[in-house]
Amino acid sequence: KRANIEWRCMPAEEVTEALGRVDAVVMGQSFHWMHRDQVLAQLAPMIREGGGIALIGPSMRLRTESTEAILNPILERYLGPRGSLKRPDPEPANEPALRRSASFSTFHSHFFIAEFERDIASVIGHIYSMSYSPRSKFGDRLEAFEQEARSALLAFNPSGVFKERIETEVQIAPKV
Repeated sequence: KRANIEWRCMPAEEVTEALGRVDAVVMGQSFHWMHRDQVLAQLAPMIREGGGIALIGPSMRLRTESTEAILNPILERYLGPRGSLKRPDPEPANEPALRRSASFSTFHSHFFIAEFERDIASVIGHIYSMSYSPRSKFGDRLEAFEQEARSALLAFNPSGVFKERIETEVQIAPKV
């Protein structure tokens, strides 16, 4: 516990009123992995009046990585098509579940753009941070993937430095 923030590491579907009442719940790039309608219904009685939820994730308005076009074909050769991961909720966006919710249907979005530079190690590290492509999924082909990715990135940009422009969306849904 730090100040008035408490972090919980548990499946969202196990979050119940037994944990106590809260002012806000923040979910970072995770809501799409949940049974969204169920989670919203479970959160509603936990959140005090005047509180709400914040959903943070990449914006659907922009491509998020300048290296995607280079690396996606390589990733597909090693891991198969990206759609191969099964999510409990097939809807790609959060909005339908929020609109169906009796408690969080009035929401709005804020967009934040950041620009930064990544080197090749950082680009590859970012790939491993995603649920689709953790290091463990490459098995004994990890080294071959890294070599192929490095070669493709250097062929695209010999400096090995990539300027990225990402847009983050924060959806704020006050409890109604």
